[in-house]
Parts: sequence; C-alpha cells; structure tokens
Amino acid sequence: MFAPYSERNSNLIEQQYAAGMRKVSVSLNASSVLQVNFTSMKAMQNQFGRECAIRRVLYPKDVPIASKISWEWMGDLDWNAYQVATSVLIEDHYQKGDSTLDMRRTPLNIPNTLSFTRMNQKNQFFGTERQVRRRIMSTGYIEERSAGRKSATLAAQRLSGTDTFGVDETVRAPECYESQFDVKDFDQKSAETVADEVLDDEEGEKEDEDGEEDEIEANKPKTLPKTYRLVKVPISHPILKQFCDSCDSVEEDDECSICLSELRHPSETYGATSKNSVVELKQCHHKFHECCIVQCYENGNKDGSMQCPVCKSIHGTKRGNQPPGTMTVQRIPGTVPGYSGSGCIQITYNIQSGVQGREHPNPGQPYHTNGFPRVAYLPDNPKGNKVLQLLQEAWNRKLIFTVGTSVTSGMQNAVVWNEIHHKTEAFSNSSGHGYPDPNYLDNVLSELKVQGVE
Repeated sequence: MFAPYSERNSNLIEQQYAAGMRKVSVSLNASSVLQVNFTSMKAMQNQFGRECAIRRVLYPKDVPIASKISWEWMGDLDWNAYQVATSVLIEDHYQKGDSTLDMRRTPLNIPNTLSFTRMNQKNQFFGTERQVRRRIMSTGYIEERSAGRKSATLAAQRLSGTDTFGVDETVRAPECYESQFDVKDFDQKSAETVADEVLDDEEGEKEDEDGEEDEIEANKPKTLPKTYRLVKVPISHPILKQFCDSCDSVEEDDECSICLSELRHPSETYGATSKNSVVELKQCHHKFHECCIVQCYENGNKDGSMQCPVCKSIHGTKRGNQPPGTMTVQRIPGTVPGYSGSGCIQITYNIQSGVQGREHPNPGQPYHTNGFPRVAYLPDNPKGNKVLQLLQEAWNRKLIFTVGTSVTSGMQNAVVWNEIHHKTEAFSNSSGHGYPDPNYLDNVLSELKVQGVE
C-alpha cells in the first residue's frame, strides 16, 4: 500500500529531515497539510484524519521515477502516483506498445484495466473510470549523498539529538518518501532492505557486521499484528446472506481488495456514509467491506451467485449475459495435429445482432455480432469430450460470450469471447489459435473452473 509522494513534496520532507527536525508540517496543496513525525515515521493528512506509515526509500536505478518518469491516476482531488511496482509494470507494457493492460491478469491482481490509447483506467468491480498520465518530471527526486554504514549511524544520531549532520559527495540512486495510501503493495522491499543492498561500500566490515545483525534480528521479539474488534452488523442483502458471514474482528493489516482501504476503517469509496461492517465469504474466507461486495454484485449480472474478487471462487451457480443464439456440434473427418488417432469435433456458435438488456453494459443500445458464426475445434478423445461437455454447460449458463469491447477491432457493444479460450483452426496454427498445443485442454479446463463449470 506504499506509494511515493510527488518529487516536490518528497524533497520538501527530505529538507526538513536533513535539518534534524522531529516533527514538521508540509503543505501538499492548497487544501491539504501533512503532519510528519520523523521519530515514529508516521504522518497524518488533514483530508483523511488518520495516521499512516511513511518510509524513506532508496530506489533502484531501473525504476521509472529514477528516470524522472511518473505514472499517475486522477483521484477525487488531485493526481496520485502509482505504487512503484505498479509503475514499473505499466511502463514496461507502455514501452512494448501495448494498447491495454489488464492488471487482474498480472501478479498484482489489481481490479483495473488500463487503456494506453485513451489514457484511462477502469475499475472492473464498480465500472468507474479514472484518467491516467505519464508525466516527465522537471526536477526529479533527491539523490542520496551519504555512503557506507556511517550514514545509518548519522541518521540514528540525528533522530536522538546527539549528532551534527554532515554528508560526503558519493552520489547514489534517487530516493524519496512514500506514504501508505490508496495503492496496493506488491512484493516491494522495505526501505531498510533496499538501503542494505546499496550501502555496502565498506566490504571489509560487511561479513562481521552481517553476522552480528543476524544474531540481533533472531533474538528480537516477534510482533504480532493487532486485532481490532468490530460491531457485528446483521447482513441485510439477500444474496450476501446466503454466501457471507458477518465479522466481529479484523487484523491490523487486513485490507479490502475492492476499495484497497483497511478493513478496520470504513470504505473510503463511500466515505462517512458507509457503516464499518465487514463480511467474510463462507467458502474461501476472504473478507471485504459489506458495501464494497454489495456493489460488486449489483454491478455484475445479478444472477444469484457471487465470485470472490481475490481467488475467483464461485459461490452458487454463476450465469453470464451472453445474448441468445445456437451451439451445434458435429464430428468431421480429419485429425487434430498433436492428437494422432483421434478424430475432430467441430463446434459452431451462432448469435444474431440484437438490443442489449438490463444485464448488459448499455441497455437499450444495439449489440454487434461481427465474425459469426464462429467455429471451434477439439480432439475427439476422452479429454476433448469432457471439455465439450463442460463447454455445453457453460453455453447453457450464458458464459461463452459477453457484450463488451472487441480487443482486435476496438469496436464497442460487440459480442466477444468471455475468457474461455477456443481453438478456431482445426488443422493448422497460422493465426496462433490452432493446434498443436499440448497444454490447451488442461488450460481450458482451468478456465472453465474459474467460471464455476467443472
């Protein structure tokens, strides 16, 4: 959940830190003041009214902000920097020339899809869109000028009031301050770990000191996360009643993966109007703000089932919004490459253009069916027939297709594949959607399982 302050604000904080201040107020903008406590490394912003952790991080030189590149999204009041790991991911896909980035399909598992052509991001749970931008900084972040472990000693002395601060002229990678606001953390190293990797200039002392530090670390008492008691609010939503239990406690670091706020606080998406009630899915035991998971359901197909936003497990029977049509199956001559001795199953899907209903993104508007009928192929063997049976079940649950934006043409309000991959070439692989592919049957079985079909 750590995200960097802007270069201006980070530099202002660093100036006060270098001056030996213990507490300081920094004006972030016309309406926002940050109260920073360097002893506890905590900060409070008047807009939020609660403390958050901050840290002073020495960044590797290959992250975007070290090259004066900042990826940011537009909040309700101002631009916000992405967390550094997220920024690295976005910049990598930007440099590759990708048109979109679905962050749900990355290790970050953030429920946003980013469009580089429109420069916006869309939250897949709430359907809300935010502007994004790639900004080239004019000044950049402060560069570290203290070397070796002497710098760590000076910093400790400065906070205890026993030193006179000084620096040498060894230039290091850029560093900045980060605050624990709004952005989901992803396997980022702590400031102490990064500093240890960079400030190992005094190699003669390293081995002895590391041994002493390991011994001290091993003897430190383990700090357990705090448990916070909540008022156990009865669940009123009829679907949540079936699949969720109300929670009376959460851990200090537990967060809602939908709004990315801590569960011990009300959802920042709904502000003061939301009750601080937390629910837990019975099957997978993941926890969310009640108001957030209700909106997930209400913004979906409202089919009487729930899908966990974290692990994708299905609670109930999932049904989609596939428009009406036909699915026909026949055996045809020939052998699918890679499955010698097996025949070939041909599946034909046919959907006609029509008008979107309440379950679709834009009710009342037409939907388009370019490329229909669509034909797919399976090997006629035991596993291929198992996949066929499950595809027929998925078709009956309206899960094979959905209405959305075509990835290939960019057309909106189009009938598109719905995350269950099909092989549309029977006897070749010129488009990349054919055989041989020894992993396809297992992969599509996994995709069907995610949809609750197994």
